[in-house]
Amino acid sequence: GERGSLVDWNLHLTVQPCSIHDEIAWTKKDSNGSSLNMPPRYLHTALSVGEEVFIVGGLSQKRLSDMWRYNWRSNEWTQLRGSAASPRRHGQIGVLSPWGMLGLGGMKREKKGELDESVWHFHVIEGRWEKKKAVGRLPAPRYLSSASFLGWDEKQGKRHSPKSFLLDEPSEPLILWYAGDSSLPRQHYFFDMWSLALRELAA
Repeated sequence: GERGSLVDWNLHLTVQPCSIHDEIAWTKKDSNGSSLNMPPRYLHTALSVGEEVFIVGGLSQKRLSDMWRYNWRSNEWTQLRGSAASPRRHGQIGVLSPWGMLGLGGMKREKKGELDESVWHFHVIEGRWEKKKAVGRLPAPRYLSSASFLGWDEKQGKRHSPKSFLLDEPSEPLILWYAGDSSLPRQHYFFDMWSLALRELAA
């Protein structure tokens, strides 16, 4: 109603601390000794699937071609010894697809700066790598690049065409491969973008 009383003409505010935490903290994960046989590395390929992380290849005292899986819940590393014929690459970009892992580019030999423009497909069930044959004009060999997988509905497990897109709406799954480094002695940095249709895998 309209009845009431005015206590005073001052503005009274109740202030409470914000509940949003501004601080973040790192925690070192000791893997129960399961990583003792895992060589230290850098420029490796890393992908996450659910509660697991997959590490492939990289560079240590030598070029590596091994594959390791880390499980967050058990806090253990496991070497996947069945991953035969893994390409010895470092600086390779990995893309996760419904048909397995795809590896793009990377450096073959550090001293000679020998790069690779190949596409490698890892068959999860069979535990093997396969080099895919690409047709048409190929991107320049590179490493330290980036890539994204597009055109797939994860919930329904089928192709989809989003309404808004940077490019034309994809009618099939594809990979966008962007930029990278050509390494020494050329030392050229790329800023181009390439699309790779995965119609063969999606068939």
